[in-house]
Amino acid sequence: TAELPAKMRAEAYSLRATLQDDPAKAQADFDAAIKLEPNEAQHRMARADFLRRQGKLDEAVADIDAVVEQNPDAAGAFLVKAQMQREQNKLNDALASLDKATALAPSAPEPYQQRGEIYRLQDDPAKAIEQFNRVLQMQPGFLLTLIHRAEAYLAKEQPETPACGD
Repeated sequence: TAELPAKMRAEAYSLRATLQDDPAKAQADFDAAIKLEPNEAQHRMARADFLRRQGKLDEAVADIDAVVEQNPDAAGAFLVKAQMQREQNKLNDALASLDKATALAPSAPEPYQQRGEIYRLQDDPAKAIEQFNRVLQMQPGFLLTLIHRAEAYLAKEQPETPACGD
C-alpha cells in the first residue's frame, strides 16, 4: 500500500490526539503531527490548547511563540497567548500581547474585552470602562461586556472602606 501524504497523516494524528483519553497518547499524536508538518500553525495551536488544559502553560506559550515566529501577522495567536499569560498571572505580558493583537486586527473586539478584564483585575476601573466601551462600539449590547462594564462602574464609585475593626 502507498503511504498517505505527510499532510494527511499529520491531520490524522492531530485529529486522533483530540480523541485520546490518555494525555500521554494525545501528546504523542500532537508531537507526531508537528514533526510531519512543523510549519502548520493549526497543529501547534491545537497542541498549545491541549497543553494549557494539562496545566503546562510554559510549554503552551512556547508553541504559540513558534506560531507567531512563523506567522508574525497571526492576531489570533497573540490573543491566545494573552489568555495563557493571564492564567500565569503575567498581566503586563498579556497586555503587551493584546496590544500586538490589536495592532494586527484593530477592529477585533476580543483584545479590548481581555484588556478590560485585566484592568479590572488590576483595580483600574477607569481603564477597564474605556476598554469595555470600545467593545460595545463594535458589538453593541454584548451582554458579558455590559456586565463587566457595570461592575467596573460600581468599583469606580465605591470609596475605599476600612475593614471591620479598623
